Amino acid sequence: MALTRLKLNQFTVFDDAEFEFCSGINVFIGKNSTGKSHALKVMYALLRGLKQSSEEQASESRRDKLIAERLTRIFLPDELDRLIRRPSLEPERGAELLLTGDNGSDAAVILKDGITTMGPTTFQPPTPLYIPSRDVLAISEGFIRLYEKREISFDETYVDLCRALEDVPLRQPPEILGQIESVLGGKVEQKQGGRFYIKMGGEEFEAHLVGEGLRKIAIVVRLIANGVLTKGSVLFWDEPEAGLNPQMIAEVSGFIRGLAAWGVQIFIATHDYLLSNRLSLAAGSGVAPQVPTRFFSLHRAAANDPIEVEEGSTLEELQNNPIVRAHAEYYAYQRKLFAQGNGAGT
Repeated sequence: MALTRLKLNQFTVFDDAEFEFCSGINVFIGKNSTGKSHALKVMYALLRGLKQSSEEQASESRRDKLIAERLTRIFLPDELDRLIRRPSLEPERGAELLLTGDNGSDAAVILKDGITTMGPTTFQPPTPLYIPSRDVLAISEGFIRLYEKREISFDETYVDLCRALEDVPLRQPPEILGQIESVLGGKVEQKQGGRFYIKMGGEEFEAHLVGEGLRKIAIVVRLIANGVLTKGSVLFWDEPEAGLNPQMIAEVSGFIRGLAAWGVQIFIATHDYLLSNRLSLAAGSGVAPQVPTRFFSLHRAAANDPIEVEEGSTLEELQNNPIVRAHAEYYAYQRKLFAQGNGAGT
């Protein structure tokens, strides 16, 4: 089941925000602290809690507790009510979260007084995966044991991903794996002891010796190879561009579209000009594979104002695009310096 809508009321930076998603690629852009990662994380937390509840055939009270635990472990607030935007102004209301699937079912959650409550629902959560902005492949060795025994400042998306990476590879992985491996230039293997290795060009390298950008691609390779990332999955990817050179970003935008065409619903938070514009250009030109794509600009009208959400099928449809604005300001600055230099030399 794909996600079609998210509504956030009085949650973190959002007063009253609504997102209408497509079944393919959903791209979030915006300045820092405008809630891009929060939007991805709240969906992931709800799906994780609902998925675990479904697997346990849990009671409603147990389900509500699981959702509260996921929100706490993923956002890491001092207390759960810290996720409510303005609890002092409307203490009786709390925060309201609504996630809708493409079968029309809703998962409606109220966060108040340190607990979450959800009424009866027919919402069937898809399998969610979250790739955080910081690399996981090189730290996965021993990370789960450390997380379970010690208080460390990593949210649960990191340990969830480490657990997903440790699944045993499939005997017959899907064909799309070859496309992603060609971008990586190799294969991924985990050896006894938990350390990951990347085989490239006939040589084998410890993950620690490979660039961070390639390690992030290797994560996707591993998740497909072991069958965790598959058709019908929902992938949340925070800053895919981190650690990648511009040429590799072009390759990554291609396989992101390939994953969506394969049947993975994708949510991306990005600051990158090339990645966002390549996805927008492909969506606007109708090149194969044709993949539904949606862009969301998160912005404030003024400092300390609540976040507003603008949507479009391409970047050109958005009035608020801080990525393009920053590039335009750079070129204007470049022309100014060039003009000053020419003037000084005459």
